[in-house]
Amino acid sequence: KPGPQGGKEGAFTALRPSFRATERWPLADENLRARRAEGFTVARLLPAEGAFRGEAALVSLGGGGIEENLLDTHAGQVLAFAASGNENTYPSATMGAVALIRQTIADARWQRQARAAYAAGTLAERPPTNPDLAALEPLATGGAKAIFATGDLTDLLRAVRFAQELGLAADFLGSGDEYRRLEEVRRTVSALVLPVAFPGAPQVDSTGQALNVTLEKLRAWDLAPENPARLHAAGVAFALTADRLKDPGRFRRNVAAAIARGLPEDAALAAL
Repeated sequence: KPGPQGGKEGAFTALRPSFRATERWPLADENLRARRAEGFTVARLLPAEGAFRGEAALVSLGGGGIEENLLDTHAGQVLAFAASGNENTYPSATMGAVALIRQTIADARWQRQARAAYAAGTLAERPPTNPDLAALEPLATGGAKAIFATGDLTDLLRAVRFAQELGLAADFLGSGDEYRRLEEVRRTVSALVLPVAFPGAPQVDSTGQALNVTLEKLRAWDLAPENPARLHAAGVAFALTADRLKDPGRFRRNVAAAIARGLPEDAALAAL
C-alpha cells in the first residue's frame, strides 16, 4: 500500500506525497543572506527525497522561520524517477520507479472515484482512505501541477512523455545538459526551470588524472555554460534557478558566464 516505506532513520522512502516542504525550514541564515544578495526574495522549496516527494511550498526569504515567511503551501507535488539503488528496497531501479508512479496515480484516481460512488449511494461499502493517495488526488484529477525533478537529460525526456501519458499538468526542473539532444528537447519540451550549476574544470595536473578524464566530462565542462544560449536559440522557454549550486553566491557569476557564451542579456533578464 502507498505510504512511507522503511521506518529506519535515513531509510529510502519512495512514497510520501502527504509530506509538505513546510514541515522543515532548511535555509540557514547564511544561506538566506546569500540568496538575497543575489537578488532573490521568494523561493519555491522542493522536498528532495523519494519518487513522490511531497508538496512544494512558496516562501519569502526574509528573516525568521517558516511562520513569518510562508506564502503558499500548495506549490506543486514533486515527483522524480528516484530509485533506492538497493536490491532489497523497492524501487531498486528506474524501471521500478516508473511503474510505482504510474500505479500510484491510478490508485489515487480510483480512490477518488470510489469515494464519489459511495457518496452517491452506488457503492455499498465505504472505501478506505489512504492519506498519501488523498494528497495526490488534486494532481491525479488535474487540479494541481506536478514538478518533475530530473537528474539528467534522459530523465527529462522520460518525464515529459510520462506527464503526457498520464494527463498531468507539469513543470520540469532540468539538469543543465539539454544541449546533448537539443532537437529532441525543442520538439518535446515547451518550458523548463534551468539550473546554472556548471561543472568545474577537470583535474589534469598529472598524467594519471588526465587519462581518467573522459571526453564526456570534457564536453560537459566546455558546453554546459552554453546550454542556456542553445535552448534560447531553439525557442525553448526557461526560467533560471540557483538550484544545485553549493554556493548560491555564484549564481550571478554563472549567469554572466552563460551570457558570455551567447545568451542575450535581455533573455537572461527575462529568465530571472
